[in-house]
Amino acid sequence: MLKQFNIAGDPLPALKELQGLNIELLVGTTADTNIEVSAIRDTDTILKALNNDAGTITDITSTMSITDLRANGTLTLDTVVEDETATVQGVVYTFKDAPGVAHTEVDVGASDTISAANLAAAINAVEGAPGAANRFFATSDAAVVTITANTEGTAGNAFTIAGSTQITADNATLTGGDADGQVQSTGITNQIILFWFNAQP
Repeated sequence: MLKQFNIAGDPLPALKELQGLNIELLVGTTADTNIEVSAIRDTDTILKALNNDAGTITDITSTMSITDLRANGTLTLDTVVEDETATVQGVVYTFKDAPGVAHTEVDVGASDTISAANLAAAINAVEGAPGAANRFFATSDAAVVTITANTEGTAGNAFTIAGSTQITADNATLTGGDADGQVQSTGITNQIILFWFNAQP
């Protein structure tokens, strides 16, 4: 029986890698606008993106990104004081100078950055507790708390967020959750030839 091999030996790893290679022809659009690539996920890799402008080809790989399909939303703190509240999917978090109730009473920090970190930690403690729904998680950056659904899809778009006087929610619910993959460019595009690697098993 004749065996096929290459200089490196077993060709299977290279063949398996090629199986993940995808080439898509996409209609261009304005900057920072999602373009559907149904199978792509943010764990995949854009290998190369070429813009075709009436026959002029430009490499735009560095401008491209894969859209995170998980819904998210923000709560922005502005000089938070005692008794200000943030509500996330029906759970009310109240800022206190001396918190007495674990997790739902949040310590007012010396700055909004510290208060935001305390709020994110409280949300994660409630949502990630044993027996909890574990539907989303929170992170903080300066005075902004970002809440992100744990799973992709539109279900996360129903999760509600709200703030009191000194806490502003960017929307009444999380937004951006989608079931179909998307990419976007930071610049205007005409027609995109997209080479990407599918990392899904």
